[in-house]
Amino acid sequence: MPIANAEELFRSGSPFQTKRENEWPLVLCSVYLDGSHEKPGFAIAGYSAAMDTWCHLDCHWQELLKRWNLKYFNASECENGLAEFAQYRDDPTGPKSRLKPHERERLRKAKIDFIDAICARHHVLQAYGAAIVTEDFERMIAEDPGASPIFLDQPYYLGAQLCLVAAAMLVRDVNTRRSGNDKIEVRPIFGAAEECADIGKTAFDSFATRNPRSAEALSPPQYDDNRTNSWLQVADTLAYEIGKQLLRKTKTPSDDYMRVPLRSLLPAIHRVFRLNGENLKETISNHLPDSVPIAHLRPAELWQG
Repeated sequence: MPIANAEELFRSGSPFQTKRENEWPLVLCSVYLDGSHEKPGFAIAGYSAAMDTWCHLDCHWQELLKRWNLKYFNASECENGLAEFAQYRDDPTGPKSRLKPHERERLRKAKIDFIDAICARHHVLQAYGAAIVTEDFERMIAEDPGASPIFLDQPYYLGAQLCLVAAAMLVRDVNTRRSGNDKIEVRPIFGAAEECADIGKTAFDSFATRNPRSAEALSPPQYDDNRTNSWLQVADTLAYEIGKQLLRKTKTPSDDYMRVPLRSLLPAIHRVFRLNGENLKETISNHLPDSVPIAHLRPAELWQG
């Protein structure tokens, strides 16, 4: 595939516009997991990268969508042969039936192609994510009066705050060695579903108020539709894999299995957080502005106890 330079990509249009080269999009997407093989939960995750990285990845993504005859990519739907991916079933009209081995193999090959597109740029992507166990979160809200003011009764807010603070901390550190227009700003980008429910806007406004130093490194957020924006589809892929892994691990701590897609995505992971009952308590106890109140997981801890 021919590689265009950043200037050509900016002229041709991109999912989002940036005011300058040093504005780095941080694209975050959230998923809910029903608990069929793990505890029910919520995950939010995504990537931060320079604009030209996102534009090159978008070119590759669009090529894959055409190759697989898809309008969009969604990790959960791909794995289960639903919606756009029902076409790879023998009977596309029966998407609720159990996948046959050869159908699952077709879908596996499609998913590998999209995962590989992300992995090809792991050296210029920085991944952030958080997975929250729903029942632990709800119990903490009900039992601890200190939880609601911090969590805003929304797992989305808690997960987004951890990702935003972690990303801002890194940028603030980098910017101590830069000046003027050379300083990096992070542009948070959320799925439109969160904006429609006002969750995304509420989460960011509350975050900026409570974390003023981190907010200095962030531009106002933008929103778009997961099904039309490739960047959000990339973030969704990571959120799905992190959620599946960490919630599975919470249900069965002795399980040392790691899903193959997540193993491939590991090199880009910068900060990932698991929020079960113990870590939720620690978050409340250690909560301070512009800080991460719990330790992040090292890559090996994603599958080890």
